[in-house]
Amino acid sequence: MNKVYDYLNRRYIYYNDKKNEYVNKEHRIELNIEQIDAAIANIKAELSSADSVFKCNDNSIFKKQEIDKLLEEKETLKEEKVSLQESIEAVDLEIKELDDVLKEYQESEDINSHGMVVVESQERERQRIARDIHDSVVQTMTGLVHKSEFCTKVMDKDPIRAKLELEVINNMVRNCIDELRAIIYDLRPMSFDDLGIDVTLNRVIERCKLNTDMNITYTIEGEPYQLKSVVALSIIRIIQEACNNSIKYSKGKNIKMQLIYSKNDITLIHEDDGIGFDFNKPSNITENNTGFGISSLKERVFLLGGKISFSSNNNGVGTVIKVIIPTLK
Repeated sequence: MNKVYDYLNRRYIYYNDKKNEYVNKEHRIELNIEQIDAAIANIKAELSSADSVFKCNDNSIFKKQEIDKLLEEKETLKEEKVSLQESIEAVDLEIKELDDVLKEYQESEDINSHGMVVVESQERERQRIARDIHDSVVQTMTGLVHKSEFCTKVMDKDPIRAKLELEVINNMVRNCIDELRAIIYDLRPMSFDDLGIDVTLNRVIERCKLNTDMNITYTIEGEPYQLKSVVALSIIRIIQEACNNSIKYSKGKNIKMQLIYSKNDITLIHEDDGIGFDFNKPSNITENNTGFGISSLKERVFLLGGKISFSSNNNGVGTVIKVIIPTLK
């Protein structure tokens, strides 16, 4: 079809391959868990046989410690399996979205329209995700490797120290799972598919409130109605980015957001009372390190056939972002 279509098709194949990799890894974990269960059963059988002769001896104590070690290993594998299942769900969503986009490209008469803008926007978002994973999950996993190596060295000499280190590892694994869940949530909030845009928006705003002392208010005007998935998700992304920018740069005390439903479009008005900025200077509207950035936000609105405007309040104080997106019913 064209280069953009070929690129999206390669991404589709890549995510399918990634899903197969995750599924195979999940299968290997299940086999390892089965092997651990079998090993525990064998040790328990040996202990039962030994107890019929001796009530207690050094070998039985060692066997019980071995069971404890296997149980901890099993618990780690189970948590890794849960993390993999969440990754599979995230990849499934990516595959579905790419499949929808590919179908739209196949049906579109103007397949070249906005092609480079789409690719550049996607690459910036993937770069952000890669950075998030590297700065959080990868760093935690690296720490886990060092901790596990240390446990291996001290396990025989100092089992109490090894047990304490294993508790630290357990906490690190749980933190890693939380970080992965946060990244997955940013990719596509799970509540969106189950509960819809209104509940998801409220949760997004509540999460923003946790990161700031600013007072955030959110109101709806008009009668809410069902929006297309691409429109609803875009509104969520725009609100996230606008809030992040205000929290990080505005130095204000208040953020007001208003979502207005009308017959043919939906309007979002985001306003803060911070220091504002000069929209005519490119350096002030470039992409920041924490999200899509103003430029990507503009591209997202443009691709949906919408309009976006920026302004400052009186005397250049505060920032107002107004977005109008056709509802594409």
